[in-house]
Amino acid sequence: MGIMAECSCAVVQVDGMSFLCLLRGQDLAAVEAPFGCHDLSGSPLDGALVVSVMPGGEQVDFCWASLGADQLVQPVSGLQAGVAAAIAARLYGLAPGLGRMLGRDLADPAIQVFLPPEDAWWHGTWKAGPIAGTPGRFHATMVMHGEMVIPDAVAAGRAPIPPPGPVPRD
Repeated sequence: MGIMAECSCAVVQVDGMSFLCLLRGQDLAAVEAPFGCHDLSGSPLDGALVVSVMPGGEQVDFCWASLGADQLVQPVSGLQAGVAAAIAARLYGLAPGLGRMLGRDLADPAIQVFLPPEDAWWHGTWKAGPIAGTPGRFHATMVMHGEMVIPDAVAAGRAPIPPPGPVPRD
């Protein structure tokens, strides 16, 4: 049997959509993803959208990428995925413990602002949107978090996720 790989994760529901947020360290940002969406078939997470969450850099606290079939980064994923990623980023220490957070989708250079509920960041109504715009409201709940154990052989042959790069300047 092959080597087993562990990946920190969180399951977050945002406006009725379920997201499996996989934490990826800076050193993992350019290597193979641990599994594909099809690996969730038949599990309680079957149908969940998969989001990779990683450190941001100088301009943002965190980045995220929605992953589709064959671990390919999807086009702009929407702020629901961003809110789920923000909760995972705060949970795993990629973002400040209090107050607003800045993040961006790897498929979009725009920086988004995320404002958690005042009482409990893991459950409640988040505000999110462009820095200069009017934020939308999103009801989010962290369902669970922990470690996923996946056979390392599953990662073979998958397309790499590009590392977070600098945000283009106008």
